[in-house]
Amino acid sequence: MAHGRGVAQQYHRLLFGESQRGLAVFEIVWDPDGQPVDYVIVGLNDKFAEMFGCDAHAVVRTRVSQSLPEIMEMWQDALAVTAQSGVDQEIELFHLPTEAWLKVSLYSPAPNLVGLVVADMTAWVETAQALEESQTQLKESERFLQSILDNAPVAIWLTDPNGNRLLVNKRYEEDTGIGTPHCSLTEEEQAVCRHTDMKTLMSGGPQEFEEEITFQDGEKHTLRTIKTILRKDNGEIVGILGIGVDITALKRVEAELWRHTYYDSLTGLYNRRFVEEEMIRLEQGSHLPISVIMADVDGLKLINDALGHQEGDLLLQTVADVLLQAARPGDIVGRWAGDEFVVLMPRTDREEANHIANRIRLLCKGQTGKLIPISAAVGVATKVDRGQTMAETLNEAETLMYKRKTLNARETRRSFTDSLKRILLERTGETEAHMQNLQVLGLALGQAIGLDEWYLHQIRLLAVFHDIGKVRIPVEILRKRGPLTPEERDIIQMHPETGYRIASIAPDFQHAAEAILAHHEHWDGSGYPKGLQGEAIPLAARIYAVTNWFDVLYFGRPHRPAASITRALRELKVGAGTLFEPRLVDAFVELVRTTSILEQLRNSNPAALAASTAP
Repeated sequence: MAHGRGVAQQYHRLLFGESQRGLAVFEIVWDPDGQPVDYVIVGLNDKFAEMFGCDAHAVVRTRVSQSLPEIMEMWQDALAVTAQSGVDQEIELFHLPTEAWLKVSLYSPAPNLVGLVVADMTAWVETAQALEESQTQLKESERFLQSILDNAPVAIWLTDPNGNRLLVNKRYEEDTGIGTPHCSLTEEEQAVCRHTDMKTLMSGGPQEFEEEITFQDGEKHTLRTIKTILRKDNGEIVGILGIGVDITALKRVEAELWRHTYYDSLTGLYNRRFVEEEMIRLEQGSHLPISVIMADVDGLKLINDALGHQEGDLLLQTVADVLLQAARPGDIVGRWAGDEFVVLMPRTDREEANHIANRIRLLCKGQTGKLIPISAAVGVATKVDRGQTMAETLNEAETLMYKRKTLNARETRRSFTDSLKRILLERTGETEAHMQNLQVLGLALGQAIGLDEWYLHQIRLLAVFHDIGKVRIPVEILRKRGPLTPEERDIIQMHPETGYRIASIAPDFQHAAEAILAHHEHWDGSGYPKGLQGEAIPLAARIYAVTNWFDVLYFGRPHRPAASITRALRELKVGAGTLFEPRLVDAFVELVRTTSILEQLRNSNPAALAASTAP
């Protein structure tokens, strides 16, 4: 037993004395009510003394409140919890005097004792050496040593040079089953651990590893291990002393941080930072020729403003999927900016790069079922010699991309206009016949009162796109049967302002933006959204008010029977001076009575359209 105690004391000294972690054991001082009021320093190591500015030998058997008041001030509550409950705790804090982040582990090694392990998290130190060196200071019994080891919040073990386990603390045993018949490590994992043991023996000094092993929960865990050779006083090797910290959660955080650092959260592609770093890497290697594709999504701003950012995000995600389908393994696909993407292609000549660019265009055209057709302007450039930088190659691809975008601009706007018209017809229950009727009646009335082409173009646009703002209204509100709630009515009445914003940024609609904003205004100022009155209402909007109401009256709607010509004109006259400009009503009535304009109209009632398309 004396021999065992001597070995234990030797371990104790190595574990406690020269540790690079601060170690201390306090005896609890209780008040008459059974509350911890102070602590007597049983022992502490030099690292602990260094951290908190005291003499390791001078403070032994003194009270913490006297010798280490900083400890009482910072951790009094935590010490009390561990003292009373024996619950292990971990505290992370910034220690201003040493300008270091500290991790403090509190545990109860034995009754009436509180132990502290203080690690400097600012740099991963040679923790295993701390365990080896700390044995010179511990002078307690073998049982006390085992208690300390078992209550330590890290895995600790000792393996002899032949791979036999001499010591395993409770934490490591419970995690892995090592030391029991139910070890959860696979043979391959045990072989890896043995290999790192041998590397430590051959190195002669502490070694740090990351070892992935299977725990008792059946999951793979990553241990950050530090292994060092443990020797007797005469230099004889006792074995390899290891300490392991489960950093599985930390590895997940690191992976998540890496993902946030180098991936675009919307598309899942690499982000600009990663692409730039890859450009530097490719430039330094022998990867020639290197081709670059720059792709810019057509119409993203128009889609964001017209249909909302959710639809714009869906567009970007679709283009990202297209690029991944078109690219090959080894190509680097990233999001460069808001609507711009980059594909880096090592060892790829211009011909192959053009082939991939054509695949991108074809895949975009093949995207069906989207609200807006998918298209992208693509530019290709190739670095063929070391004298050309990747930045220059990228700029060349970008220049070609913008040239293509300029050439595509008219087609993009036309496609966007056609798509908005289609969405309007699908979502609002409007009919194309109604749009055509408004154009026929509006242009005829405009010509009758002598309007020039500037006004007539507004009338054409307003006839089709007066309700363009409704593309941002939820379909369930637009198609709701029965009366609207006040909140739903407010949403509906926002569509002129939404339409104005869309028209203002869409070049083909800008001419009619003011008229779109005012197409629900009334001559007497009772309309919305601004309550404009009289000639303050744009003329095209005043004409729309007359022609729209006549078309609704004359052909009827699912909830309104069609009216005769006489009745429809009479209702227009009733509204003259309140809803409509009197001069325009008179001119329109004269137009209908003296021309065959009505013969050019189509039945615009949605019910009639439904009947004509029924099987």
